[in-house]
Amino acid sequence: MSLIIQNEIASEFLTDKEVIELTGFEQRGKQIDWLINRQWAFSVSGKNEIKISRWYSRIKMSGININNDIHVSGGDQLPNFNKAS
Repeated sequence: MSLIIQNEIASEFLTDKEVIELTGFEQRGKQIDWLINRQWAFSVSGKNEIKISRWYSRIKMSGININNDIHVSGGDQLPNFNKAS
């Protein structure tokens, strides 16, 4: 894999340092507790690394309520362009 692609993939998720900065904790367990208590979406890799999408973190930190403010239509529905103003 080329270095450019590796950097692009790596930048898709927050770094360990950024997760520490976000949560204020270095211990994984405390980071996970912090994320759960604040309803952050994340996953834990096989290497026990916390994975948080950079895109998601930007939206979450902006104060947008992801569940209520952003609507994604289902894959089985076509967009209704008649509603566009």
